[in-house]
Amino acid sequence: MLHVYNAVFVKIFKTFERNIILNCQYYTGTLPARYAYDLGRLRFLAAIYHAEDTPAGFLCRYEGEEERVQLGLTYNVEITTATPLILKKKVWTLFESELTQI
Repeated sequence: MLHVYNAVFVKIFKTFERNIILNCQYYTGTLPARYAYDLGRLRFLAAIYHAEDTPAGFLCRYEGEEERVQLGLTYNVEITTATPLILKKKVWTLFESELTQI
């Protein structure tokens, strides 16, 4: 999946260099595949967690708790109280910190 996702950047910017592709993604406002996937999971879990009177909400709170905690620790955010904007900011912050370590 990552190869297909990055293939667009490889073709547009004519490079296979991982660091260059990451910088191109950052400066074009596009999250890398794993961050985009995690952001989708964060948003889904945050939305479904508050659906208390539905079977999906029940299953999320009892079966999805481990995933919620793991994502919260990874991105340093409390999913149950965070807004979608806060979730997006936390994901971008981690992506920025990865770029500065390159």
